[in-house]
Amino acid sequence: MSMNSQIPACANGFNKRKSRAPWLHCLLLSLVFAAFSCRSEKVTPPGPDKQLLISGCDIGMAYDAETTTQIMPANPADIAQLSTLDRALMLPQRERRMESVCVMQDGTYTIETELMEPTRPIEYPERTVGLWPKPAYKRMVNANGVITYYNGENEQIGNEVIDDRSSLALAVVQMFQEMESNPVPSDQVFTNYIDALSANGLPHTAQSSNIYTAQVNNPDGTSSVMVVDKNARMKVGQIDFDTEGHPCTLYMLKVEGQAPNVTFKQMTQVIYFNAVDSEVRMKIQKTTVFDTFSLQL
Repeated sequence: MSMNSQIPACANGFNKRKSRAPWLHCLLLSLVFAAFSCRSEKVTPPGPDKQLLISGCDIGMAYDAETTTQIMPANPADIAQLSTLDRALMLPQRERRMESVCVMQDGTYTIETELMEPTRPIEYPERTVGLWPKPAYKRMVNANGVITYYNGENEQIGNEVIDDRSSLALAVVQMFQEMESNPVPSDQVFTNYIDALSANGLPHTAQSSNIYTAQVNNPDGTSSVMVVDKNARMKVGQIDFDTEGHPCTLYMLKVEGQAPNVTFKQMTQVIYFNAVDSEVRMKIQKTTVFDTFSLQL
C-alpha cells in the first residue's frame, strides 16, 4: 500500500485548522497497522504477556492473527498461460503472528513480533517442492528502528538498523489524543466533513449508505482511491493505480465499532506484478484474520 499518498491526500485543500478535524484523524487510524507492522463474534483480548507489553504505553495495540498468502493470476482465465516455474510459486502459505505495538508520548516505539504455529495449518502433499523457507528467527523486537532477532531459546541471533520512524510514531500519538478528546461526530456532521473534503479537491467517486470513496490524482500520473467506512468513522482501504490506470496495490479492512474504539476483524492486502517467466499479470493476496485484537488509548 502506498503510504505517500495517504497523508497528503487528507491534507490537500485544507487549511491547518480544518486538517485537524477529528474525523480526518479517524481516517488515519489504519496507519498504525500499516506503518508499524512490517509486514467469532466476540473477540477476546490477546494473551496476558502481550497485554502486559502494552499496559504502560500511551498508545498500545496487541493482536494474534493468521495470514494466508496466495499467488495467482490477476485474471483467473490466464492460468493456462503460466509456465511451470510460475506455477511453482503459487503454493499458498500461512503464518501466525502475535504482535504488540507500543508508542510513547515522545515518539519512541517498540514493536514485538513472535511467530507462532498456525491454528489452521495448510497441509501440503508429501514431497511437495517449492515451499517457502521459514524465517530463522522466532521473535523480533523493533525498538525505535533497531531490530533484534531471537531464536526459539530466546538467544539473540542477529540485528539490523532501519529508518527511525519516531516522528511518525509521535504523530500517531497526537492523532489518537485528539480523537479521544473529541466526541464521535453525528451522521450529519460526518456527512458535512465529507462534503467539505469533496469541495476541496477530493470529489466523490462513489457513495452508499455506509461507504464513501474519493480519488486522489498524483502529479506523476499515478492515482489512488481511498475508501471510508462512514459507520466506523475511519479509512478502511486504499487502491493505488499506476500511470496507465492498472491497480498496483490495495488493502481493505473489516472493523467493528467506531474509531477510535474499533476492533480489527480482517485485512486483505494485494500487490500486483508480472510473472517472471510468462509475463502474465499476477497478484499476491494476503488475507489476515484477527483471532484477538486489543487497542489501548
